[in-house]
Amino acid sequence: MRKRWIAPLLIAAMWAFALAVYPRLPDRIPIHWDLKGEVNGWGGPGSAFLFPAIAARDLIRHRHRELRVDRGHDAELSAGGPTARDDGIDRHGPIL
Repeated sequence: MRKRWIAPLLIAAMWAFALAVYPRLPDRIPIHWDLKGEVNGWGGPGSAFLFPAIAARDLIRHRHRELRVDRGHDAELSAGGPTARDDGIDRHGPIL
């Protein structure tokens, strides 16, 4: 049995957490660190929604891909047929 409800539940929890902490976030939030552990990227309070948004987008893309394959729209791709990058068209020009 496939547990298709786990990912949406986790993403909903991420959104709920981001919404719960948003009012208490400072104006500047560290969002990136270098190899030494020093902050080299800052964001605003809205940065709390970045990870839930990316996770939701990825889930939607994954589910959309599953539906296309299940309905046979990607029959060529799932059967090992030609892909958009393997259609015989040279898009990069000659190699010098």
